[in-house]
Amino acid sequence: MKLMPKARNLSAVVVLAVFFSARSEASAQDLRWESFTGVSVNPLGLIQIGTFTASHELYESENPLFASNFVDASAIVASTPAYSIVGAQLQLQPLSILRLRARIEGLGYFGNFDHVQSFEDLEVDFSDSALARNEDHAATVGMRFTGSALLQAKFGKVAARAHLQAATMTLDLATNKRVFYSPYFDHILESGNWIYVSDADLLWVEERVVVGIRHTAMVAQFSQDLAASDPNGPTHRVGPLIVWKVRDAEGETVDAMNLIFLANWYLVHTNRTGYDTPQWLPYLGVAFSFEGSFL
Repeated sequence: MKLMPKARNLSAVVVLAVFFSARSEASAQDLRWESFTGVSVNPLGLIQIGTFTASHELYESENPLFASNFVDASAIVASTPAYSIVGAQLQLQPLSILRLRARIEGLGYFGNFDHVQSFEDLEVDFSDSALARNEDHAATVGMRFTGSALLQAKFGKVAARAHLQAATMTLDLATNKRVFYSPYFDHILESGNWIYVSDADLLWVEERVVVGIRHTAMVAQFSQDLAASDPNGPTHRVGPLIVWKVRDAEGETVDAMNLIFLANWYLVHTNRTGYDTPQWLPYLGVAFSFEGSFL
């Protein structure tokens, strides 16, 4: 009997941590650290991320369109019960409304908690129940590359954000296996092909609390022969999010703490709209992050 949680999808709360980091404005030079811990339900997940970032302001401006600008480079170390991550990231924010990011990560799966499970084609059951029954899983290693663009604007207390990501994962799979279940995206992926993710937020921003609604859409790309038999299609979910700024103290050793809550109900999903889990049960994510500056 398996009692420990499976490390599955936490991409939504990880993205929220990026959005509400204190790193929205740069001093001329900065060296920062951040610790992030997140848990999720439907699917179950647990992750710890440590980030170390060196940043530099590009130019000075009092115009709101240009005032928040920077370039930074980060080292990332993360761990879940099922896999670990070591990566590097570059970010460029030339305008207050636009942030570009490129990230490359090395992945190491331990072979536990039903991961990694790989398959010959897309006509497979990758529900939580099926993954738990399947004993054909193995340790492996791989790489993940993600490129993204964040568009953001704020009018008074109303803010809107659109985060567009394109990611590709390449894993060392058995010779006859071409696709695998990704616990991060909660999706079947083809090794070496792409998945596209869109997060859209409409927010009300107070001094210590942010509340809003988020819509997330995902669609995976497959080779032509696989795509012809794909029974899954895109996924969509929507629901509220709340961020409580527990601490916001510029100049202190720990200058920011955030508590994040997200609840997204699945509108379209192969397994989470009644097939394996009931549609009334949302994706639930809770995360806590704290960060500071070395300078």
